[in-house]
Amino acid sequence: MLVHVTCHPEVMARATKLRSRPGAKPAGRLAIEQALEDRGLVRQGDTARMTGRWSLPLLVALVVIELAFFGGYLWISRPQTRFASGFSEEGFRNLKLGVAQTEVVRVLGPPLSRREGERLDKTETIVWYYTEPMAKSFKHRALVFDRSQLLIERVSL
Repeated sequence: MLVHVTCHPEVMARATKLRSRPGAKPAGRLAIEQALEDRGLVRQGDTARMTGRWSLPLLVALVVIELAFFGGYLWISRPQTRFASGFSEEGFRNLKLGVAQTEVVRVLGPPLSRREGERLDKTETIVWYYTEPMAKSFKHRALVFDRSQLLIERVSL
């Protein structure tokens, strides 16, 4: 049983004066512990053990809770992306504009999907997607080719 008592500053000041006199009873927390021991409510020295008994389990519980929150944050914030089988970031970055589609397939492998489209300037394009989203947070990697099958743009978001 742990008892916590807060005293008025004047009471604490008087108790400190009394404690400084020879033969005076202890003041503050010591007085409370002594009173509990005198009444037989607590054995001698138990009050110190009672406060220390919960320190380690409480510390362990706090560390476990903190690790759980941190792990949850890492799990939620990770990019959730499906990449094409032969895809590599280094190969994607090293592709030069003007490269033919056959060279791209040699370096990165086949894309996950392809789509034909039109740019704002009305030029027809073919877009190869090397990634697919598995959630809202994902890495977008695509290559844009013109009608002559030459790379005109790398898209990395």
